[in-house]
Parts: sequence; structure tokens; C-alpha cells
Amino acid sequence: MEERTRAYLRGRFRDHYRRTEITPPPAANEREWGYIPWTDGPDTTMVRHRSLLELGDLSEFLVRKRPRHVYFSAGRFRDPGASSMHEKDWQSADLVFDLDADHLPSVTLGEDSYAEMLAKCKDALGRLLEFLEDDFAFENLEIVFSGGRGYHVHVRDENVLHLEREHRREIVDYVRGIGLEYDELIETETVAGLGRKTPTERRTLQIEGGWGTRIHDHFMAFIDELLAMEEDAALERLQEFDGIGEGKATATLNAARNNREGLEAG
Repeated sequence: MEERTRAYLRGRFRDHYRRTEITPPPAANEREWGYIPWTDGPDTTMVRHRSLLELGDLSEFLVRKRPRHVYFSAGRFRDPGASSMHEKDWQSADLVFDLDADHLPSVTLGEDSYAEMLAKCKDALGRLLEFLEDDFAFENLEIVFSGGRGYHVHVRDENVLHLEREHRREIVDYVRGIGLEYDELIETETVAGLGRKTPTERRTLQIEGGWGTRIHDHFMAFIDELLAMEEDAALERLQEFDGIGEGKATATLNAARNNREGLEAG
């Protein structure tokens, strides 16, 4: 990049910082700050290990330095300006979810437009928020556009700030369904009655919340989709699943038509 171009961009960035009200994150003085200045040559340099005390007033710093990018850490430290993690002395951290459109399985790189990628990422964001708000009852959430491909969600509820790495991983695994066993969502009841020579088991999906409710809602939406189809199309749709032949497809469709109350109960 030519110096004339850099000078022009520095001026435009300064104008932006002058007219923009910057809202720092909570506990900004406990976070590490970093920034990328406008440097000569093709390479970029990250200035790290800065505390807000070293930067001074944030708005004045941005106008004065006009950095290309500015970052703050999710972690909070006793000495955020120290040069090593040990010296920084970790105290707590936001729980952060990073959604990148080009990492989503629903996105086809090279085919989806940028707008389509972001739309799919926004859909994934909505589903993530359902987990965080409905399943975990988190309330202190901040959603920010990452500046390119997706969104960041910062969870700052007090009861998550001090969680260790393995506990944070458990939350992420739950959201992603890693380790989810379907049988763990099933309640089994022994049923005996008139005319039965031997008791039998009734298996019911738990629908009081969590993954059970989410699976049940998806299942009932699929049932409604089937019932809206012509019979031949519905049977063909069911037989797309492994292990479902014509006989099982017919029985399943009849159950959907005649036993909706039972299906809605789980």
C-alpha cells in the first residue's frame, strides 16, 4: 500500500473515531487490549499486552492513533498489561460464541452469495440464542457483528464468568449436541393391563424442556409436513429414511393421521 493511500485511510479512520461514540465492554480496565496500526510495507503488526491504563482515554486514543483494528480480550486479569498469561493472573472471562458463515454446514462456499451466507449465519444465531436463553436462562448477552463473516455472542452472566475451560466446553458440547444420546431423553414405563399376558414397555420422549422439547417440536413440524402431502408423496418421503420400507411408511403415516394426541404427548 502506498503511503499516500495509508495517509488517506488514516484520515478517514480518524474522522470515523471522532464522530463515533465508543462504548467499552464491562470491566474494560481488567481486559487486555490490542490494536493494528497503519504500518509501512505489506505486513501488519499487532500491538498487544496493553491495558486501558496504558492507552488512556479510549476515545482520545482512537482519534490519536487511528488504528486499523482494535481488540479487547474476553478474559479479565489482575494485570492485563503484563507480557505473559501467568503474570496477567486470570480472574474471569466472558463466555464467547463465534459464528462464522463459511464454517456452517448449511453454507456452500463458491455457490452462496455473501448475503446468502450472512442470512444463514443469522439463522444459526437465532437458534444459538434459543439455547442460551431457553435452556440456560442466560440474560446478560451482547451480540456483535464480527465485521466480516458472522457474529460473536458474549455471555456475561455472573454465574459463567468464573467457569473453568472444561465447564465452558460442556456448555458448547450441549449446544452442539455432542455426546447427546437419544435413549437418555426417553422415559420408559412398564404397562400391564386387561388381556395382556406379559407387561410391555411404553417409551415416551421427555418434552419438558431442553433437547427433548427441541426434538419434539421438529418432529411435530415434520408430521404436519407429511399430513399436508398427497399420500403417495408422504409415503415416498418416509421411505427416504434408512430402514423404512413401504410397510413401515404406511404404518407411520396412519399413526400420524390417527394418533396425533399421543404424538403430541411425546
